[in-house]
Amino acid sequence: MGNEQNGTVDVLKCKKSAVTVLYIYGLLLVFYLPFLAVMVVETRTGYTQSPKIAYDYVATVVLINSSVNPFIYCWRLKQIRLSVKKLIGFGH
Repeated sequence: MGNEQNGTVDVLKCKKSAVTVLYIYGLLLVFYLPFLAVMVVETRTGYTQSPKIAYDYVATVVLINSSVNPFIYCWRLKQIRLSVKKLIGFGH
């Protein structure tokens, strides 16, 4: 019976980790698809003013993705959240 409960806990942890990975992957797509679109437009039209301006904006959006990911990990993974709280002085 102890093994069965352990297996259930492992499955739940695995499921939560899988959902977290899906969040990260989904956000990666949301942040990178505009960049990909601008790159396609730029290769077809050349390096003109409009694609250059769009490139600057979407490159910033891609960099924001790197800033958002740690918050998602802290929100979704209890172990990381507790470590961060402890690091900044809010943990026990």
